[in-house]
Amino acid sequence: MKALKFLKLALTAPLLLPLAANAQTACVAPSGALNNWHWYSAEQLQEVSSCSPKTGCDGRYVAPARTWPGAELAPDKAPVHGSADRTRMEGSKVELYGDVIIHKGQLSLQAGNASFDRDSEEFLLDDSVAIILPEMMLTGERAKINGADGTGLIERARFVAFKSGVRAKAKRIKRPTPQELELRDAFYTQCPPDSEAWMLEADNIHLDYATGRGVSRGTVLKVKGVPVFYSPWLDFPVDDRRATGLLWPGFASSDGGLDVSIPYYFNLAPNYDLTLTPRFLEERGDMLEAEGRYLNRWSEWQLSTAYLKDDKQAEIDRWLIGISEFGSLNEHWSTAIAFNRISDVEYFEDLSVASLNVRRATYLDQSAQVNYQSERWRSKVIVQQYQELAGLADTYRKMPEWSLEYLPVVRNLRPQPIFLANVTAFDHEDNLEDGGLFITGVRSYLEAGVRLPYIGRAGHIIGTFKSRHLSYQLDDGVVDTSPEVTAAMASLDAALVFERDAGSFRQTLEPRLFYLYNGYEAGQEAQPLFDTSLRTFDYHQLFRDSRFTGYDRLDDVRQLAVGLSSSFYDKNTGRERLTLGIGQAFYFEDRQVTLPETVVAGTATTDPTLLKSSIIIPGTTSYRHPGNATATAGGSAARRKENSSDVATHAQWQANDRHWFSADAVFDRDDARVNQAHLGWHYRGNAQTLYNFGYTQRRMTIVNADDQPELKQLDASASLPLGRQWHLFARWQYDLQMDRTLEGLFGIAYESCCWTVRTLYQRALEPDHTALSNDLENDRAILLEFQLKGLGGLGDKLTGVLEESIFGYRDE
Repeated sequence: MKALKFLKLALTAPLLLPLAANAQTACVAPSGALNNWHWYSAEQLQEVSSCSPKTGCDGRYVAPARTWPGAELAPDKAPVHGSADRTRMEGSKVELYGDVIIHKGQLSLQAGNASFDRDSEEFLLDDSVAIILPEMMLTGERAKINGADGTGLIERARFVAFKSGVRAKAKRIKRPTPQELELRDAFYTQCPPDSEAWMLEADNIHLDYATGRGVSRGTVLKVKGVPVFYSPWLDFPVDDRRATGLLWPGFASSDGGLDVSIPYYFNLAPNYDLTLTPRFLEERGDMLEAEGRYLNRWSEWQLSTAYLKDDKQAEIDRWLIGISEFGSLNEHWSTAIAFNRISDVEYFEDLSVASLNVRRATYLDQSAQVNYQSERWRSKVIVQQYQELAGLADTYRKMPEWSLEYLPVVRNLRPQPIFLANVTAFDHEDNLEDGGLFITGVRSYLEAGVRLPYIGRAGHIIGTFKSRHLSYQLDDGVVDTSPEVTAAMASLDAALVFERDAGSFRQTLEPRLFYLYNGYEAGQEAQPLFDTSLRTFDYHQLFRDSRFTGYDRLDDVRQLAVGLSSSFYDKNTGRERLTLGIGQAFYFEDRQVTLPETVVAGTATTDPTLLKSSIIIPGTTSYRHPGNATATAGGSAARRKENSSDVATHAQWQANDRHWFSADAVFDRDDARVNQAHLGWHYRGNAQTLYNFGYTQRRMTIVNADDQPELKQLDASASLPLGRQWHLFARWQYDLQMDRTLEGLFGIAYESCCWTVRTLYQRALEPDHTALSNDLENDRAILLEFQLKGLGGLGDKLTGVLEESIFGYRDE
């Protein structure tokens, strides 16, 4: 086989090398192909080691065994191995006859006969030609390859990609340059050989790997052999690079009728692009949406706009604008901008079907901020306002807010300085100066002090002392335009950590004491309330130094919080598997600083994600609840006359990486009733199996209401594969107290080897923007997504809805 050494040059750049992978496929057949396409059914795969049917398929393509020497090497770094029945060399021409097999690293060439001309560097193969690489195989009757650059052609060619499942046939495949392929009279599909649900037929297909684009001419799409689409010219991608072109349209149906959108993408430059989406809404008219993105070395921007002229139903112009920016000027300076505004409060209800959750947003953020952080200092300047969407009073605007905080070095038994300053100018559309009802002005908050810590393996003890000062410069219209107050704060936080071996776990027992003294200063009732509210009471709140968010009140307290927690750590991994905690605060004197009209018994919440039936008002203390009463948040910590807090508990269990459970509960100190509880369970299995369950219960006191209601809600969701081809999606959020479904979602998907269809039905309560009531209407939407694997899909909204509605869901 001396003549084979002359083939080395010819094999350095094979015909389809740009399509090849650099690693072997993990699934390899133990013997030769079962048919020309190397397709194995599910039954036949049982004989193949480490092989299973592809998702949605009843089989898969399996590469032939690669047992020759150096099969894992790249062709240009491997020696040549070959064999033939006989060879002949005449001048510059080498000829091989009968069962020609040539291996060069990952590349394998097979043919009945072969010849190589050393002068022209031309390589000819005929009689059952096969070119095999790890992730693909090309067969044909005859092939001609130029050994200098790998250009050439194959006649009567077949192509299969083992991993993606792409199959193609062509009368001729030509490689005119190292980066181009031309297919004549081509057939293309991603369906298995025994079930060609769809196929593309084209007169010519040109693939350019330098630009990442392909062009086909005279293209026909056939479904079950029936032509359903024809185009004289199509432009499509051959890799994941961005390119200008028409994207797949989206289809949806809701209470507003049929909704069709056809996006067109403009790849304007490597660092900016634009997507324009004409949208037809059956009941409302024609709409145009646009999204632009821009990226430079300092920041990334995104602009989103939409416009609907003269809505047929609302009889007004509808529009949306959204601007977002995230920037990093250097390691110290960063910026962020968020500006979102819509033409009217019912915009999302009427015009958005991509996410019903968006429709329940109560406000839109409009802010811009500049941040600075060094090793010792952190500062922020922000201007912020909101567009209110729930029919409630507009919120305060920050024009602007400035904060500065010192970040001390944590060293045991070394005093650490404490310094925090915050200055905020609050404005309001309905302010007193203009004859309105809202106080406006500038609030200044300053705290300074010292902290002395000791933190070790056996526990910690941290002493803190600081002085807090709060002052205002209020606009005209109030009795006192410059109220101010100063109060001292001192705390001592001490904990011990005991450890013991508990089988395969290391258990800790951690008693903790937290003494807190906040001095009382009278007269704070005259201070305005700009952005302060009461924190929700829970186990972690026991060890915080304030029961308020914001700086409008300097709370008073003299208390001792007692807590006991225990954790179990896996000795092998060090991961915390179980943690339990229980605690209570004991008050040595009555607390006198409260928020206006604050009467709480239990645990109303300010978390809008937990109270879908409530409307949260940013910058205020309370929220409105069905029944036209005012409920306040915070738990038993808000009571003025009490000797102790409720009993707070916390538990979290993580059995393994796929399964965890958490529970937080607050028990009434007098009658042991559950004032507040939240249970959560999450499980993630293989193949997108996902379960979530949550239960929330909250008691609260309603001002001027005889009956004290409870909020009780269930939230369950699941993603459940059924076999290899079916998949179910579901979510149910239910208000037990008011006996109504807040949101319901059900979806089903079917996936075969070459196509996928998913449909989703979603229903949610539609908020009443004038007054909350029990007679709310339901908003409904039906989404449909259809995909031909290897070509693309119809619809792109369903995945976003699933990821938003089902916690932990990721589309794979």
